[in-house]
Amino acid sequence: VGAQHVLAVVAGIEAGGLRVGYSYDVGLSRLSADLGVQWVDSQRFGSDFSNSCAALIPSHTTFDGRLAQRLGKWEFALAGVNLADKQFYSNAFGCHSGIYPENGRQLKLSARYDF
Repeated sequence: VGAQHVLAVVAGIEAGGLRVGYSYDVGLSRLSADLGVQWVDSQRFGSDFSNSCAALIPSHTTFDGRLAQRLGKWEFALAGVNLADKQFYSNAFGCHSGIYPENGRQLKLSARYDF
């Protein structure tokens, strides 16, 4: 069986996201990599329905990725979220108060077996 390369690009313009995926197949072995960029524009505070608060939650950009190796029925993967360890906020509950930071860099190592 010959090698097979697959490259996929997915863009979500309205959501501000871009994802690039790549996989390389050789027989029962498969290597895949996936990189993503997520951009979120500045937002109003959650309770500011009248748009009376001049302050905004700042815009932010995050990067994530995943590298996986499939060997027969096994898959071993390393995944990361917010790889640049960007400090950002996704919501706030009051004007100039109640703003909470999101998680920093997260890494996950996994092993999966398909029955």
